[in-house]
Amino acid sequence: MKHVKHLFIDMILDIIEGLNRLKNLFRKKPQPSLIASNVFWLTDSEWMERLVAYKQLELWTHDK
Repeated sequence: MKHVKHLFIDMILDIIEGLNRLKNLFRKKPQPSLIASNVFWLTDSEWMERLVAYKQLELWTHDK
């Protein structure tokens, strides 16, 4: 009788855990802040690498 009770309780807990996981799958992800979006955009853009390269070239030619 004790084993049946534990089996029933484990089954209920597994169902609750499964429903929570299912709920988390369809939950809306939080949007990053505006500052974080700008940082992501700046670091992923190609022109930022060119800007850094131009600045390095300017500093290198200025010393000579």
